[in-house]
Amino acid sequence: MLNGAIAAIRVIDEDKKIELREKIGNDIYDIITGDSFRIRAVLTQLVGSAIIHSTNSKVRVSIDFLPPQNEQSNSKDRILKFVVHSVGAGISKNKLQEMNSELKNPHLIKHQALDSGLAFIKHLTYQMKGSIKIDSKEGHYTKFLVSIPIQLVI
Repeated sequence: MLNGAIAAIRVIDEDKKIELREKIGNDIYDIITGDSFRIRAVLTQLVGSAIIHSTNSKVRVSIDFLPPQNEQSNSKDRILKFVVHSVGAGISKNKLQEMNSELKNPHLIKHQALDSGLAFIKHLTYQMKGSIKIDSKEGHYTKFLVSIPIQLVI
């Protein structure tokens, strides 16, 4: 599933002459239980957006598994974490606060600070009981951090 998402992103990458670097953790399994459609959509939307807004043609993607946050989880539970980092214009501090505030509110329907792509990503992420956050420094970079609970198929 993740390999398929990276392959789809490579098509965009080749068309726009973007240097896409991906770092995928050693223990990433291609077979996980979760909503593969939504996971793939979130990853491809984030990377596509990063490619569009990158000013120096470099986008980095890291995908890893983290241990679950609660004690009631079993040995197959993991947190799938995506980090998509692009060098570019970045986001102003005020706009970043507004965006993260809207991202934290799962019940917010009308978004003022988020574009339709990010609102869609937020919607998909919350449907999977995940979270999304943006880190940015104006004039330098933007980083999207997405965490989604999944189960491994071992």
